[in-house]
Amino acid sequence: MFLMLIGTCGAMRTTAELLDTPVATSPDMEDIARAEATRDATALLMDDPHRRALSAAELVGALMLLVGSFLLFTRRESARWWVKNAIAANIAVIVLFLVSTFVHYRSVSSEVHAIFASLPATPDGTDLDPMVHFSIVAWSKAISIAILVYVAWRLARATAHPDERRP
Repeated sequence: MFLMLIGTCGAMRTTAELLDTPVATSPDMEDIARAEATRDATALLMDDPHRRALSAAELVGALMLLVGSFLLFTRRESARWWVKNAIAANIAVIVLFLVSTFVHYRSVSSEVHAIFASLPATPDGTDLDPMVHFSIVAWSKAISIAILVYVAWRLARATAHPDERRP
């Protein structure tokens, strides 16, 4: 069931990325110029040329997880192959996504800083910094990798020590 949840969430998130959902700005921003600058900077950060291709690859990996989870549910022999390859594909896509995002954020960092340079500094320092944004993305992807490694470990442990209660 856990693999179905991971696969479904991954498929829905990457489908939303492929459909280019608009970037929403927070409605509680009083300063219209800062809201527009945040929207422009976010659009610049999301304009990675490899984002759509990596999202499509991540969608394929999520669908592979779904197929593998259904095959595990029906106890097919090919289920291990599907899940093992889906986990490997997802980890590879996550690593490629992080490398692509880091390179893109480094290349547009000066442009993002230039967008906010014309505005007065916020008292709480909440301007959008590309490297802070990247670190948040990297931590979320690291958690995804940890979950996938845990699932792979559980799958390897289950195949090494099959449960005697199953027929």
